[in-house]
Amino acid sequence: MRKNKNTTYKQKAYDYIYANIAKGKFKPGERLKAQEIADLIGISLAPTREAIMEMAASDLLDYQSNAGATVRRVSIQEVKQFLKLRMLVEPYAAGEAACHGSPEQFECVRKNLNDMYRVCESETAANVKHDEEETRSILWSFAQADMKFHQAVLAAANNIVLSRFAKHLMNSFYLVPFSEMDLNVAVANLQESIDSHQIILKALQKRDPMAASQAMYDSLKAGERNVDKWEGIPKNLW
Repeated sequence: MRKNKNTTYKQKAYDYIYANIAKGKFKPGERLKAQEIADLIGISLAPTREAIMEMAASDLLDYQSNAGATVRRVSIQEVKQFLKLRMLVEPYAAGEAACHGSPEQFECVRKNLNDMYRVCESETAANVKHDEEETRSILWSFAQADMKFHQAVLAAANNIVLSRFAKHLMNSFYLVPFSEMDLNVAVANLQESIDSHQIILKALQKRDPMAASQAMYDSLKAGERNVDKWEGIPKNLW
């Protein structure tokens, strides 16, 4: 019981750190102070340290014995390299999912797509104005739903090794600091992203592996093009 409870606290710390890096609240090169994070989220120091060490071991943080863990600096080139790898792995996974996925797994994919749609509606609703912080929070919610969509497709492929590999790949990819993104570009691309994911879902439901594979590739390729549109970001690092 104690072990399970500690694991839950570690996951809470992990999720908090991950989200705040993605939102840009923890800046590249910033040292993470385990005690401050533990106090903020109301847990003890030990599971917070465990979460930081796990993220460092997964290459999500930089770790030096004398300086502790710091937020990694991520280049646009690295984001594109992640996308290139995803364009190799995920189209194959989508084709496998179309062949081997269950109706229950496809329903999970559909629910995550609906979550993406609801987040998009909250940002683009007529006559609703959001300040910068609200917009960044909405974009992070959209990214979480998007990640779960892709994880659900990978799960539907029913390939354990593939799922483990892709989970690490996507965890790294989604650590894009949203504070540095061009908000206008990001918001403008929400509906395009939903449309491309809808095509993936339809191909899965039709059990068409070639169409599912192509739809996944096209969606990721569009994401790569959108990265090129980001403005105001230093080209070497964030």
